[in-house]
Amino acid sequence: MKPLGLGRAPALLIAEHLARPTGLWIVSWAASSEALLARERSLLLRIVITALAAAFAVAGVGVVTLRQQRDAMALEGQLRYAEALVRAEKLVTVGVLSAGIAHEIGSPLAVIRGRAEQVLRHMEWGPRAEDLRVIIKHTDSITRTIRELLDFSRRAPVTQRAVALGPVVERARGLLQWKLDARDTSLEINLENDLPRLAADAEQLEQVLVNLLLNACDASEPAGVIRLYATSDVATKRVTIRVEDVGCGIATEHMNAVFDPFFTTKKRGEGTGLGLSSAASVVRNHGGEIDLVSTHGKGTTVSVRWPAHEEEHA
Repeated sequence: MKPLGLGRAPALLIAEHLARPTGLWIVSWAASSEALLARERSLLLRIVITALAAAFAVAGVGVVTLRQQRDAMALEGQLRYAEALVRAEKLVTVGVLSAGIAHEIGSPLAVIRGRAEQVLRHMEWGPRAEDLRVIIKHTDSITRTIRELLDFSRRAPVTQRAVALGPVVERARGLLQWKLDARDTSLEINLENDLPRLAADAEQLEQVLVNLLLNACDASEPAGVIRLYATSDVATKRVTIRVEDVGCGIATEHMNAVFDPFFTTKKRGEGTGLGLSSAASVVRNHGGEIDLVSTHGKGTTVSVRWPAHEEEHA
């Protein structure tokens, strides 16, 4: 490529030798390269513009995504706050109602039960005696419901001591043995060797285990199996307690409400919906964690991570 006096624009020069009868000729073609350079510049400009447009598009998508994530986090925080308010309102309502119920119903129920027991002492056999036993049974059921309401509405003080898990599990099993026998359900217990003692109020820990085992028993089919096992985690200084059943499970749409007060999947009259709520409250008051995994029609596993006593790691 040489300048050929065609101004400042470069040109392409092509020469070819031709042999003719008249001699050897050199034929040359000259053409300006301005059009090629202009096309090259245009192509380069398009590439740059395309790259910038792509960069702006990616940046725009990133900004929109970040904004959506921020809005989603803000909405999630608002939902949690709203759920906390609803839960607090429920607790206040439960407290007011349970106090009134305990006062207005508790005393008459005690009188009814006492009179029924008094009459039953003089009438041990016959249909009337059986009627009295039914009255006493259902009176105890109402009293137990009132007690659950009171226990749930008022936060009991926590006095944490070093508590061995094994004896508490055995006491819970003893309290529920009649229920297990009635449903022909077996309870398998597997506690890891040398478990550290828990930082717990023994009675409240027992209440948690009874509630979890009772729910598992109600969810299990007759002749079913419930498993309770516990393992320790030295790194987190916690003991994980799991209660597992192979019962009816919980539907997916109900999973977000399992720890809400008064939520129950049991038939009407078979539960107050306070068992899991009460258990979760006790666990959290002790600084522990509780969660639930369930598959509808296959079973449920409740996991409790309970803090070990500090002396166990001293």
